[in-house]
Amino acid sequence: MNALDILNPPTLFIEISRASWKVLNGGDYMEFPVEKLDQTALIAALRAFVNKKGWALRRRALVAIGARGVSLRRMNLPPSPKDELRRLLRMQIEAEFPLSPEELAWGWQLLGQDAGRQQVLVGAVKKDALKSATQILEACGITPSFTLAALARMALCPKLLPNCAVLQVGAVESELLTLEGGAPGSIRLILWGAESASPPPASLPGQLYLTGPNARHPGAASRLPNCTVVELNGDASRAALAGMQKLEAPLLLQTAEAKPAAARMEVGKWAAAAALLLIAVLGFPYLEAILLKPHLVHKLAVIKADRARLPAIDHELEFLQYLQRNQPPYLDTIYLVSKAAPSGTSFESFNLSRRGELSVRGKLQNAGQVTEFRSNLISSAWFSTVVVEEQTPTPDRQVTVRISAQVKPVDSRKPIPVETPKPSKT
Repeated sequence: MNALDILNPPTLFIEISRASWKVLNGGDYMEFPVEKLDQTALIAALRAFVNKKGWALRRRALVAIGARGVSLRRMNLPPSPKDELRRLLRMQIEAEFPLSPEELAWGWQLLGQDAGRQQVLVGAVKKDALKSATQILEACGITPSFTLAALARMALCPKLLPNCAVLQVGAVESELLTLEGGAPGSIRLILWGAESASPPPASLPGQLYLTGPNARHPGAASRLPNCTVVELNGDASRAALAGMQKLEAPLLLQTAEAKPAAARMEVGKWAAAAALLLIAVLGFPYLEAILLKPHLVHKLAVIKADRARLPAIDHELEFLQYLQRNQPPYLDTIYLVSKAAPSGTSFESFNLSRRGELSVRGKLQNAGQVTEFRSNLISSAWFSTVVVEEQTPTPDRQVTVRISAQVKPVDSRKPIPVETPKPSKT
């Protein structure tokens, strides 16, 4: 299934009879027995069959109905435009039919015209007769257009005589469509069939074409003189559906009042809207490029200017990284010396050169603290050499000491652990 099939799914062909619904969905055929299915079950089964290929849009259907309640009449009207012809037909229907046009589902087909008149075939049936079928189809997401099954069967009959009849033979009831001058003239039901014990009506036309599954029944063809059985390819129950596909201009029985001008205007509006939308979709990339070109040109100019500054930025970054690698770690060294100094130590001087040479002078409580201080500096793993240069006792029993050390290169230093502040007691 391609994208075109999804946007424009094929038309359904449906024949409705008292016993069953026959549906042709593309190449798939299904018959639904009405006697075994209630309306809910019929809707579910029909919806599953129609949508089994995943159609997302509403489907259109040409629905063929039987002759019960249908009236065909020929009308002679003066030549007139199509819109005016419909108004004349309404007036003629009001005059010749027992019901008003609003109560009928009716349609017409032009049979021929000359300079003085035009002959029109009009078909009509009560709207109530199609109400149930319309509700079922609408519930399945199907938009129906109704026509006569007899016209579809007529399309299957090859080389019809100008004046003849097509008889759809049933078991006890048959449909008779008469042709006058090669065009339908009337349609009616006759209470006679292949299984009827009584003889066929004497009023049947001389030349008959028999159609339907019962056309070859011994009780049909053998009792009808001058009859021709229409040979069908394949299953005879699909005959009307195949004939509907051959109808070039079917007689459509419209259940709602048509408004051709308004409908054409509405279709034109939707077509114009679709064309504008298509143009907008196709032209949007080009329009976007034209509108955003000045902004993109400015943005490219800014990027080029920033790219020209990259060498200077890289040079400055390298210089800053060199300073960071080679500058003495003043604050870290002071922090480590303060952590390594025993309690009560006082410093008189603190010197740190750019080459990492450290010299500290201060007073400690005793000689033991001097040893402890030196050991703490060594264990910090920041100093390569720690030397006590001077150690002199003072009258107040303290020790004046001067210690020198060499700070290790940055790659050899041990990272200083980060101390988390202790929460204050409230």
